[in-house]
Amino acid sequence: MRCYIYRLFDSVSSVMLAARKIQKAEFRCKIVPIPREFSSDCGVCLRTFGEEETGIADILTRTGTFPAMIHRKDVG
Repeated sequence: MRCYIYRLFDSVSSVMLAARKIQKAEFRCKIVPIPREFSSDCGVCLRTFGEEETGIADILTRTGTFPAMIHRKDVG
């Protein structure tokens, strides 16, 4: 089953920084509105693909870019 990983950060600038780091490492990501089931805030978060989770988590850990929350959502 395919899944998305949603990473919520404390600020929009943190989302953008994480996206640049992930894209530089040639992984896929997209800045999207935070799904309502994860937060009532009207901010943005970073959506990645579950199959790339290990590599993306490694990049963010090595660069000290830590999300405030991580959610997994299974999709068809």
